[in-house]
Amino acid sequence: IEQLDRWAEDTPDRTALIDGPQGEERLLGFADFALDSRRLASLFAASGLQPGDGVVVMLPMSAMDSGLCLSVSM
Repeated sequence: IEQLDRWAEDTPDRTALIDGPQGEERLLGFADFALDSRRLASLFAASGLQPGDGVVVMLPMSAMDSGLCLSVSM
């Protein structure tokens, strides 16, 4: 998490994730990826999720999977 924060600060627009089918890719920079992950982590905390709680994720494969996993670890 700390490394993501450093990359977000040092290279905010550098591509962190590429999502979507070929020709329709969505590029997500490190700053946006860090911000999205922190927002989701805040939502989890606001809903009462605490360290050690289990989380089940059912999503189609996407870049959001990485953000979700990171958010849960925050």
